[in-house]
Amino acid sequence: MLYKNSGGILAGGSMEAQATNIIKHFEGFFADAYKCPAGVWTIGYGHVMVAGDPEHISEATAARWLREELQQAYIPQTKAALSAKGIDPEKLPAHQLAGIVSAVYNLGPGVVSGGTWTGYFPADMTNAGKWFKKWCTVSGTPLLGLVRRRFAEWQLIQTGKWQPNPPGAQEYYDSRT
Repeated sequence: MLYKNSGGILAGGSMEAQATNIIKHFEGFFADAYKCPAGVWTIGYGHVMVAGDPEHISEATAARWLREELQQAYIPQTKAALSAKGIDPEKLPAHQLAGIVSAVYNLGPGVVSGGTWTGYFPADMTNAGKWFKKWCTVSGTPLLGLVRRRFAEWQLIQTGKWQPNPPGAQEYYDSRT
């Protein structure tokens, strides 16, 4: 469940529900197959297509696929990657794990296992955030949508709420392009 106020979108409910909400917002729903900016065939809410997937799906199918992928792949991958970095995912607040799961859904577990930010997390959130937000490029070029997403995910991780166009995202993008 989402609760909106002047400070942003408050993430309520389970960790999975919080991750689902931010993922759905930033992925958007696409009924028809398309190539994402990284050149990957995608459909629904960011589902990476595999042989045999239909080229057109309903929103209900996309929501089901997202739920199944989170439960079967992305949540376990996120927890395993955090554990491998010495971070106990079961001790994290739901909103922190949800923000990280969203990033893993978008980037893969390398955002955790290969991310400098995890060396600072959760003890030094300022430096962790600086490094986390750098995961916003495709082929070395920053994309404004990815900058906004990383900033929103980091807001969720830090505060339990996020904004679709978070403060500082545009300025960060402008400084990198």
